[in-house]
Amino acid sequence: AENIAVLKYDVGDEYAAHHDYFEDENDSEMLDGGQRAATVFMYLSDVEDGGETVFPLGTPIGETRHASLTPENACSMAHKGTKGVLSVKPRRGDAVLLFNGHLNGENDVNSLHAGCPVTRGTKWIATQWMRVGPRHVGTHATKPSDSQHEL
Repeated sequence: AENIAVLKYDVGDEYAAHHDYFEDENDSEMLDGGQRAATVFMYLSDVEDGGETVFPLGTPIGETRHASLTPENACSMAHKGTKGVLSVKPRRGDAVLLFNGHLNGENDVNSLHAGCPVTRGTKWIATQWMRVGPRHVGTHATKPSDSQHEL
């Protein structure tokens, strides 16, 4: 896994819709642990208003995705509580796990997500990205000496 990133969002702060996977197979980040397989958002604070995490291409369980939902209007629709918009209101102690790819290794475009603007209060989150392979392999490894294999 990558190091945990702790982020603070004040009033007006947001994060535009994006994917957490690396889109370029030649990205130098891929050399250390491979693709990002999953992301975990851990909400460290309650937010008085706004700050939802929204998934513009997602569909809420038991609902139909809203027909006019786009990455550009997803936050305003989530903030209004529009049915058919997959969003999570930040609450201290809650977490969201999302998978950035499919089991066959293909990136999942439906993992597109955004951090909506905070309209009142402060949002604190910790984000953890999980990779498909180990990171920093070899940085602490040593080649075994012959004496380590003697009985």
